[in-house]
Amino acid sequence: MRELKFRAWNGREYIYSFTDDGKDRLGWFFSNTHGMNKEQYIGIKDENNHYIYEGDITSSGEVVWICDENLSEFIGWHIKDHWRPESRYVSVLGYSHLKVIGNIHQNPELVTK
Repeated sequence: MRELKFRAWNGREYIYSFTDDGKDRLGWFFSNTHGMNKEQYIGIKDENNHYIYEGDITSSGEVVWICDENLSEFIGWHIKDHWRPESRYVSVLGYSHLKVIGNIHQNPELVTK
């Protein structure tokens, strides 16, 4: 089962649903981030051991989004360029070479157009 971790963008910085020492604070998080854009951890880390969240931009210039469609035959996540309608589904199995280089809030210029 994937760890439930979230972050919220408040217009200046991210607020996380866990503390630096790993303690869960989901109740506090959802009570204090009402109306903010929330992004979920996709369940894997990048090649530098950083958590990958929705809205992260990979070294290929694509934006990561969690797949919210019911694809019972597929175990993975949805990667989509924010400004293009086409997207692809990527398996989480053996996908450790991803590298997060930014996110859509702080680095929109990094998204491949």
